[in-house]
Amino acid sequence: MLKQSSILLILLLLFQSCGGSGGGGGGTGGPGDSGNTPFQPDGPSRDDYTVPSPIDALANYQWHLDNKGLKYYTQISNTVGEDINHETARNNAWSGHGVLIAVSDNGTQTSHPDLFSNILSQYERNYSSDDPGAWHSSAYPSGTDASSAHGTAVAGLIAAIDGNSEGGMGVAPRSKLAVFRYVGTGGNLNKAIDQANGPFHIFNYSYGRSSCSFIDLPQSLIDQFKYGVENLRDGKGAIYVKAAGNEYISGLDDCVDGAQGNYYGNANLEEEHSTPYMIVVGAFNADGISSSYSTPGSSLWIVAPGGEFGVDRAAVISTDLVGCDSGMANSNTSYTDFDKGVPENADCSYTNTMNGSSAATPIVSGSVALILEANPNLSWREVKHIIAKTARKIDPNRNVTPHPQGANLQNHTYQDAWLTNSSGYHFHNWYGFGAIDVSAAVQMAQSYSNPLPSLQETNWVNSKTGLNLSIPDSNATGVTDSMYVNTELTIEAVQIKITLDHTYTGDLGVELTSPSGMKSILMNINSNILETNLSDALLLSNAFYGESSKGTWTLKVIDGAPADTGALKGWKLNFFGHTRNSGNLLAKTSTLETSLGNSKNTKEGGLGTQSKIDISTFGKDVSKIKWTKTTLSASERKYTFELKFKNKIAPVVKTETIEELDQLLDENGDVKKLTKKDSLHYLQDQQLDEQVTSVPWYKNNGTYALKTSDELIIGTTRWKLPKLSSVLYKIGNNWTFFTEDKHQVTLKMDGSSSIKPVKSGVYGVTLGGNDEVIWSYAENKLQWNEQRIELKNIKSLEVYKNADELIIPAIDDQSFKIFYVKEGVVTIKEYSGLSYLKNAKIKDTKRKDNVLYILYESDSVIWHLGIELYEE
Repeated sequence: MLKQSSILLILLLLFQSCGGSGGGGGGTGGPGDSGNTPFQPDGPSRDDYTVPSPIDALANYQWHLDNKGLKYYTQISNTVGEDINHETARNNAWSGHGVLIAVSDNGTQTSHPDLFSNILSQYERNYSSDDPGAWHSSAYPSGTDASSAHGTAVAGLIAAIDGNSEGGMGVAPRSKLAVFRYVGTGGNLNKAIDQANGPFHIFNYSYGRSSCSFIDLPQSLIDQFKYGVENLRDGKGAIYVKAAGNEYISGLDDCVDGAQGNYYGNANLEEEHSTPYMIVVGAFNADGISSSYSTPGSSLWIVAPGGEFGVDRAAVISTDLVGCDSGMANSNTSYTDFDKGVPENADCSYTNTMNGSSAATPIVSGSVALILEANPNLSWREVKHIIAKTARKIDPNRNVTPHPQGANLQNHTYQDAWLTNSSGYHFHNWYGFGAIDVSAAVQMAQSYSNPLPSLQETNWVNSKTGLNLSIPDSNATGVTDSMYVNTELTIEAVQIKITLDHTYTGDLGVELTSPSGMKSILMNINSNILETNLSDALLLSNAFYGESSKGTWTLKVIDGAPADTGALKGWKLNFFGHTRNSGNLLAKTSTLETSLGNSKNTKEGGLGTQSKIDISTFGKDVSKIKWTKTTLSASERKYTFELKFKNKIAPVVKTETIEELDQLLDENGDVKKLTKKDSLHYLQDQQLDEQVTSVPWYKNNGTYALKTSDELIIGTTRWKLPKLSSVLYKIGNNWTFFTEDKHQVTLKMDGSSSIKPVKSGVYGVTLGGNDEVIWSYAENKLQWNEQRIELKNIKSLEVYKNADELIIPAIDDQSFKIFYVKEGVVTIKEYSGLSYLKNAKIKDTKRKDNVLYILYESDSVIWHLGIELYEE
């Protein structure tokens, strides 16, 4: 946790080469052998667990879980929705049950009322002694000052108990903790190895070192992390979660006493961050922007809430040392009323000033616990994959960023905006793949069924040595060198070792460009890091995730300041990934499978996650429209929308009276007798003012919408509009739909609205926020990515969306086609030669499990069809 007067990662740890080499923790054997007994979970499983209600009082102020845009004991309010999307996962009873997390920190107050029942004393470790025989002992903090509270706050963010009327709650309130007192106990290699061992699913490391120079770790420690991902957790691999650091700007005197000026941090300078074994975590604040202190870098994987300092802008609320004379409430250090004791925190057991990547890291660890609860069979790589694929593109309009203190170079971009690689992943050095979305990740984990092939490593076979390429001084042109890689892997990480002869490496920037043209900044210019010359300095980039390793890679070195000069002497590449012979399993790219010519087309640029679907339109100005709105009465606000279909294919039924699928299927999913209804009763004990002949319904995050022929009901508001079309999307808090008289209408929940004229009948859907049209519909033609594939004579088109798939059923003359997206693959399923589809029109669609129920009309005859979308 950071004080407002300092932007340092509070916990510093240096490994000393004299601390021994090799060996397992506690002298109990080889790497990974901790001597601990296997973990046995207790308590009811999720199926028997009832989510506590109401939530604990302080949970209402934990914006990192559910940001309601309030002032959380601060002077400035926050931005709604800038959180980890925890509420949906919690409401579905995901709580981290069965997951054991090691918190390696400076000790934890194990008696804290909001922690004690989740801490397992048999796994505690205390490394204050150099004697391994004494390590399995109490991890209680050594002091009562503010810095001694760090580990307690970290533990609370992961696993503070919910439903106990105490404080707030952790991300994974039913996970269990093994707490270590490690940081501040003296640098010792055997200790470092031991705290990476054991029967733990997740290791949380909210500590780091000043990144003002490259510091190599002993190879035996790197070997332990590799051993952990290959062997721990019954061979599925432990998950190591590590703080990126708090050194966006830091003073050089942190590294050298009396040094003047600042340096600008880079997460790559901590060597463990430059291995694929770590999930490196940055921090964002309650407005959805990188926290002012968060260390950037190409080795970041994800970001999570870390907040600011808790006075003007929110930090995060977590557990503190109990007592108003201890921890953050200590009179010598406390600077907020909350920490000193307010009615909601009368005994000063909690703090609202926990922050830093130290706070973001346990929030990710808790999220991983929910992912593993949802699917314990995931490998460590699959956990990383799910986190990356479901990440939310935070701060999406972020433009290029200049040097923090103006040390820019003409014609050079200091920090790029968001970039999208050829596999469809967005990446930014401030954010990695984006903000963690725990509910989306849990949902993907539940259905994940596509194991990654075995991990391969090229082991530095691609190497260029003996170079002497002069680096132009203070010139954006820099020096470039290229290397052809013949090995074809689907990339999971790229490492580079670079050798430079330069009198002040702190001037230099390093960029790597892949064969696809994706660029990654590995080092920023004018960082002021304290280095003269580099020899095989290790860097890593995650920006190329999912791309192919094969092709020409280009390295560029730029000198951002005058005076000091030097040359590029050599560089090497090392790829981690898997074979591509089974296709790109990581891609957000869509492979289009269609019976039309048995062709396959790959859409470069990516699909993105379904939580990021946007609607796009094209066209020119035409006349305006008007509407009126009213508020529903209290008796009209109860909707009855729940469908209870069996997971099966229903028979085709012919009738002349059916208008809606709700009339067709009974509660068991069986076809019932069909009788004509005068109107459809979608409101309990009430009906709409006019007869309803077609009422598609939509749900997004618990908010329902109804659409009639000329009326839209969203929540409790009724909008009267002319000639509504059948396309309706909810984007954030806005609802967007189209009218038949050539307008796109956006209704905001604050009562405001906007109207955009469009060309009649032209709709497009983009996924992933990359503004590329995935499909469009105009003039009775459906096109995939405009030029890829075209289906003519589309008589009817509906759009159906849920949290997992985008489904587009379409009638094309005498064929029925379903476009659907699952796990990044778009498939067309076609049923052709159906004479009864001639002149047919889709009337209604509903989805339950893996069956799509379609109601359509052909030659005045109504048909009902159940289509199985895919095999589970």
